[in-house]
Amino acid sequence: MRKVLGCLVLGVGLAFTGLVRAQTLQVLTTEVPPMAFVKDGKLQGFCVDIVEEIQHRLGRSFPIAVMPWARAYHRAQSEPNTLLVCPKRTAEREQQFQWLGPLLSTSTGLYAKAGAIAKLRTLEQAKQLSSILVVRASYSSQDLAADGFHNLYEVNDATSMVRMLMADRASAMMLERQELERVLKAEGLAPQTFSPVFELLSPTTNLAFSRDVPRQTVRQWRRAFEAMKQDGTYGRLREKWFPVTNTAR
Repeated sequence: MRKVLGCLVLGVGLAFTGLVRAQTLQVLTTEVPPMAFVKDGKLQGFCVDIVEEIQHRLGRSFPIAVMPWARAYHRAQSEPNTLLVCPKRTAEREQQFQWLGPLLSTSTGLYAKAGAIAKLRTLEQAKQLSSILVVRASYSSQDLAADGFHNLYEVNDATSMVRMLMADRASAMMLERQELERVLKAEGLAPQTFSPVFELLSPTTNLAFSRDVPRQTVRQWRRAFEAMKQDGTYGRLREKWFPVTNTAR
């Protein structure tokens, strides 16, 4: 009898441990203002606000860990129960995650120093450039490589790309318009410093759950996000981080 009771207790304990693990979510992001960034020691941004609001509605409080993009992306692919905050949804990544979104649509293009390159008309022309700067393990790097680009030069972040292009160490760089505007401002450069020479991608920003996260969990997050859109919370957060102006974009 004692042996049976001991087995039952052990079984319940293991089941409880498995349940706790299943309910724990590792939340990862990287610094890409205004989506997610650390200021005065506090993590903030559009995507951070979205995740924190969803967690509040679900009664969750999983912390968001900040790390370089390549590391976050690798961990989201290789470690269980992981949520990657605000990656871009592309064909190459489609089967790797369970997606929630879109949270935001963005405009991505090929930029060069003003006057250095005439506007390109085809992908083949872009492939003939001496080198194109891309962020390591980013969607643009993956998509361009899949399209047969062999002139890609990977760097750690957008700031590095801008500085290298300013030093004439590459022909062009692949970057989102909003990210370029942020880096130019931080570096004290005029908006006219770089010119778009080709628009290549327009991916959407989403939340990406690892494939092992229970579907019920993903559905709960999705319902909470849809409720945010219905009650106006999503619209207020978008206006907070991306205020509408009269300036043509």
